[in-house]
Amino acid sequence: MAFSPCGRYFISSDHSYIRMWDIQSGDIVRAFVGHKNDVLSVAFSPDGQRIASGSKDKTIRLWDVQERQQRNIFEAHKGPVRSIAFSPDGRYLLSGGDDNTVQLRNIQYPHSPILFEGHTGSVESVAFSPDGPFAISGSGDGTVRLWSLRNLSAENATSDHWIN
Repeated sequence: MAFSPCGRYFISSDHSYIRMWDIQSGDIVRAFVGHKNDVLSVAFSPDGQRIASGSKDKTIRLWDVQERQQRNIFEAHKGPVRSIAFSPDGRYLLSGGDDNTVQLRNIQYPHSPILFEGHTGSVESVAFSPDGPFAISGSGDGTVRLWSLRNLSAENATSDHWIN
């Protein structure tokens, strides 16, 4: 689940559906349908105009909130996508999955993610630092990893620190 940046709405998942709720009325104001399996993670973009979702169907989908339509779909992880987060500027998506990896993708070029490896269990949670130069990931292997996003390329995607 996630709150909208304006605080008026929240989103939740129910099997393969995403629902957007009005907090004051308790009504469902929008529904997003498209995933082929359970949705495990949802996030609002910082401007509230997009929703990202990760699913057991191994995809990440981007949704336009106003148009109520899917804007992008990409095959993401080799297993279920457990966690997803937008960067503070809304330009990047971070995801974690059952394939033990973290992926960073530019929303403008989503089919070329940078892969972060190092966990030995599924990645259950991901987040960006508020100012954006770091990401963290938590795994079923009992570790939390801090990733530097400065001067990042696929060749130097390494963990700065890890904690057991």
